[in-house]
Amino acid sequence: MTKRSLYITILILAVLDLAAAAWWAAGYFNSDGKLRFSADDSITQADTVADVSKPDRFRLLNEYTYYGAYAFGDMYTCLMHIKAKWPVSINGDNSASELKEALIAKLFGRQYNDIKQAYDSTLANPQFSTTVSHFQRLDTRPVARPGKGTEYYYRAYPYLGSDYLLEYRVERNTYDGYNKTRQVAYVHYDRVRRQIITIDMVIDLAKKDAIINLINKRIQYHINAKGMSLRRTTNIPQEYLLGETGIVFTFQKGEIASDDMGVVEIKLGYNDLRPFLTTYFRDILAANDNYRPMPELTF
Repeated sequence: MTKRSLYITILILAVLDLAAAAWWAAGYFNSDGKLRFSADDSITQADTVADVSKPDRFRLLNEYTYYGAYAFGDMYTCLMHIKAKWPVSINGDNSASELKEALIAKLFGRQYNDIKQAYDSTLANPQFSTTVSHFQRLDTRPVARPGKGTEYYYRAYPYLGSDYLLEYRVERNTYDGYNKTRQVAYVHYDRVRRQIITIDMVIDLAKKDAIINLINKRIQYHINAKGMSLRRTTNIPQEYLLGETGIVFTFQKGEIASDDMGVVEIKLGYNDLRPFLTTYFRDILAANDNYRPMPELTF
């Protein structure tokens, strides 16, 4: 082989190597230049929020109706108002079906096929302060007279957002002309894995007694430092908020305080709770960022 032929052969091999490298790069890099892995590779790409997080979208529902009924020679009224920022798309998921099902259950106390069926059914069945045989819709808003008028307000709205978590606040408020009653609930949604987060996914319930002891120590602090008239709890409350720095445990009216105090919230920091948090939730806390409180939805 002559020297010239040798140079040509080397040049051809170099070109082939460059072509092979370009083919490899085309197969393993996205158009944005970030490395990707095929399904056959032993390493799978991390589902990083920075790459996949998309804005959440909601639509406003605002439905209400007024009813009147005659009973015992007097007029009884009922006002019903449902207002919600309903999920349309969560992190690019246009279904978010698990989130919607959980919201319906919390807001209405039972399951329906969809939100329209839920509020249609609820608004069609007014609850008066006495038994009535007939009722009719009213054109104007009635005033709740003590003992003869009832008002029901249902609301659900995104309360706290972050890269991994979406916290929904759900409220059911009642007014009977004398007193106002509020029930507060939360729905916790993993935006990345697209699933509802339940209490056993957050804390190790095998250590329930130790967690209750922590809650009671915090209750005692409020009694001693703030003079609040509270009672100890024997259970972890059903409702809680997964906040930025800790869990806010929510006790309903009358659970650990007199009725006039309404809902009572007791917060425990994640540092105190760390020995009791699940691996799943610790991983979320380690990676999570961009916490953003959402505006309150008012009537």
